[in-house]
Amino acid sequence: MAFFDFNVALASPLFASASGAGGGGGGGGGGGGELSKKQKKKANKQQQQQHQQNQQADKATQSSIKGKEREVDPLDRIPVTEKQELHSRIKDLRDLGYTCIALNHTIHNRIEPSQHTNPFYDADYTSKPQPPTSHMPSVSLPAFPHLSPSSPSSSRPFTQLNRLTLIVDDSGTSSSKGGAGGGGAINLHQSGSTLASYDILSIRPLTSNQFNLACLSHTELKPGTSFDIISLDLSSSPRLPFYLKRSTVGKALDNGAVFEVCYSDGLDHGEESSGGLRREDRLRNLVSNTRDLLRVTQGGKGVILSSGARSVLGIRSPSDVVNLAAVFGFHPTRAREALSATCAGLLARAQTRRSWRGVVGMPRIVSAEGDKAEAGEGKVATGSSAPDPSKDMGFVDHAKGQKRKEMAQQGAPLSKKQRSE
Repeated sequence: MAFFDFNVALASPLFASASGAGGGGGGGGGGGGELSKKQKKKANKQQQQQHQQNQQADKATQSSIKGKEREVDPLDRIPVTEKQELHSRIKDLRDLGYTCIALNHTIHNRIEPSQHTNPFYDADYTSKPQPPTSHMPSVSLPAFPHLSPSSPSSSRPFTQLNRLTLIVDDSGTSSSKGGAGGGGAINLHQSGSTLASYDILSIRPLTSNQFNLACLSHTELKPGTSFDIISLDLSSSPRLPFYLKRSTVGKALDNGAVFEVCYSDGLDHGEESSGGLRREDRLRNLVSNTRDLLRVTQGGKGVILSSGARSVLGIRSPSDVVNLAAVFGFHPTRAREALSATCAGLLARAQTRRSWRGVVGMPRIVSAEGDKAEAGEGKVATGSSAPDPSKDMGFVDHAKGQKRKEMAQQGAPLSKKQRSE
């Protein structure tokens, strides 16, 4: 069974406009004093050795993926310690049994096409050879290529995607009332190319108006501008700032969107939430609000579970997540679906968004010789497999003919219907 984690959080943004901020963070950490010079030298040596090892591991992968190479690594825009922590977190997710993860890039209120394009986006990557075990054609290069197998014979598929999460409230609606579509602070028509550079699109509404827009409008299947996930902040307050109506939530589910629950908000992993809440308060709020979400989604239909952690201590194996979901009110079957089947359907929906209501599927290729041979025998051509009377159209039901033959041999009279057949 394939398991997914679509919320691998980033401690610092990877956008080009944030390169200065990332460098500043690294410089601020370096001004700790002269007493740590020896420790800095040791850390630099370890970083250089690990960087060389990663480059050697990437050579095999990059040699099988021909095309333009990344001139600038987006991961160089963040401090080296954050890059190492992100690498270890993704590696641990792979070792725990996850087959597909998504880096979560967060934007507040407004999308700037010149700044917020996917840092790993490569328009030519979808036409390059990819492993047949990939869950969906990605529009971006993997953050750590040496963690994703490029050999078709690999028995452990691991796909790295990129996700955009847009946090919206009513603060930016006044300056964007003229935007097309009435999307408040989101001008979808101007941001279409930016949204298309991501594999998965997510939106986090903070007010009642934005929640209604997210469920009724932003999740509607449109060419390149439809959000796949509605992420809710379930741990910051005892009650959500809006009421969850069955009709509103049901409309989003009918559009193919899913709701997200981040289980790391209720774990004691050394991280402090934005509101400075204790772990007990976060867990209490998470359980209460998640049960409210399960109430309007028929026990968790159309709900996915993801980590959302910023450190290794905040991730869990799929079996541990299923056990933890029981505390939230999930049935074990629904919890497994929230990690596997529902996520796989979300990827299919995201791929459909690119083709806009197109047919997504793999054609069946059969040999011409086999078709001619079966056609000569009066059977339906189905390739190498034998014809199935219950599935193939136009196939003669030989069971009825055999029954009439036996009745004729026994001298039993045939009915008018049997004689007409």
